[in-house]
Amino acid sequence: MFIQTLGKEYKYDNTHIYIMEIILQNIQTKDSTYYNDVSYRQCLRNMFEMNEKIPHKEIDDITNDENNYDEESMSKAMDIVYEKTKDNILFQNLYQHGAAKMFSLDQEIGMAVLCSYDYFHLFHMCLQDFFLQSSQFNEENESYKRLIHKIA
Repeated sequence: MFIQTLGKEYKYDNTHIYIMEIILQNIQTKDSTYYNDVSYRQCLRNMFEMNEKIPHKEIDDITNDENNYDEESMSKAMDIVYEKTKDNILFQNLYQHGAAKMFSLDQEIGMAVLCSYDYFHLFHMCLQDFFLQSSQFNEENESYKRLIHKIA
């Protein structure tokens, strides 16, 4: 099966479908609380099933932590989330506001902004509400109201 997303075409075999299901399950079940840069990056790693790299002994802990960012896993996870949310008017609104923070109209950029330190926790709460109770995810949803208030 081929899926076209964010201008890229992915061939999804059983392994990729399994990873997609794990990421969606993580979004629905995992906590996204973080207190600093290190815990934020660990939150992203846990949420999006990033592969951890072996730390370099001659590099300090913070640099090792920053280097442990798995761009490929993050990109695939963002593609999955975008594919599932791009047709929802509320997420379109959030993506537009996120994009505006970067002087852009590109909703993909908007979603990347929502995955940044300042917004990820609230964005994750919106995703949880949407995936768990999509019929109740509307303009009155508390998570949506908190995020739109912060980003607008």
